[in-house]
Amino acid sequence: MPLPVLLNRAAVAVLAIGLLASVAIFMTAGPDQAGLLDDDAARRQYEFELEKIGGKAAVLAADFANWFGSLWHGRTLAFTVAILSVLIAGACAWVAREIALHASHEAAHGEDSRPQQPPRRDG
Repeated sequence: MPLPVLLNRAAVAVLAIGLLASVAIFMTAGPDQAGLLDDDAARRQYEFELEKIGGKAAVLAADFANWFGSLWHGRTLAFTVAILSVLIAGACAWVAREIALHASHEAAHGEDSRPQQPPRRDG
């Protein structure tokens, strides 16, 4: 079986399994729980202390770490799985399309697109 066909089938499988998994995660996950820093005063105090210790970069790094960590819990995980499955399926389909276009170009022009080695001269 040609590689583009296999990649297209893989794309469909990844998309179907990923979307079904994300629906299952969404249905079984409870509501997102409140974090320790959801209280505005506590969050501002934490950021103030963190900025005194490590500067603005530490605050930004902590915000990014908190955001990235939140992607892997509860209902947000369902959306993360759905987005990742769409991206991976799209990448598989795109690679399959590129391989098929390259193969059809070679078949139409009868050429090998690899660089040719110059003839060797033995001296």
